[in-house]
Amino acid sequence: ILSTFEDREGNLWVGTETSGLDILRQQNFRTVAELSDRVITAIVQTSDGAMWAGTNGDGLDRWQAGKLEHYSVRNGLLSEIILALAPGASGSIWVGTPDGLNHIEGGKVTSYTSADGLPDDLIRSLLVDSDGSLWIGTRRGLAHWQNNRFTIFTQADGLKSNLIGALLEPHASGSQHDLWIGTLNGLSRLHNGRISTY
Repeated sequence: ILSTFEDREGNLWVGTETSGLDILRQQNFRTVAELSDRVITAIVQTSDGAMWAGTNGDGLDRWQAGKLEHYSVRNGLLSEIILALAPGASGSIWVGTPDGLNHIEGGKVTSYTSADGLPDDLIRSLLVDSDGSLWIGTRRGLAHWQNNRFTIFTQADGLKSNLIGALLEPHASGSQHDLWIGTLNGLSRLHNGRISTY
C-alpha cells in the first residue's frame, strides 16, 4: 500500500503497488477494474467529487460516476510519473511530477517549471493552504504559489535542508497559519514568516 485517502462519505481509497486502486467501504473491498494494473502513487478528491489517482509511469486518472478520464503527456502533463496531488479551487487539481508542476482546470493543463520560478522541477509534495495558496516541496527548497507568483524558502531562510518531504497545515485553533515542513534534516515549522527546526 503506497497511498490512502478518506473521502467525505468515509470511504477509504487505497493505492497499491501491485493491484491498482481499491475502495474500502462498509462492504467488501471493491477494485476499480480500469486501474487494477497501475502502480498508484497518489490519490486525492477534488471539490467536484471526482477521485484522482496518480501513477508511477502511467499518468493520471480521474474517476467519477463510474467513468474514467486519462491524462498523460499527450494531454499536456509534464511526466507520466505522478509524485503528488492536491485539490485546487472549483474542481481543479495540482499535479507534482519529476519534471515540474501541472494545474488541471476544466480539462486544460497548465505547466510550471524552474523556468517559471520553481526552485527545482522534481515536485515531491503539495499542500493547498487554508487561504487557497499552494505550497510545493522540491529537492531544492520550498515554494509558495500565491497571487500568480512563487516565493522560495531555502536553507538561507532557516530550513536545515533544501530537500523537502511531507507538508502539513494543522487545523487546530491558533495554528491556522503554521506550516510544518518535513525535510531531510529535521522537522521545521513556518510561523509568521519565521522558520524554526526541531
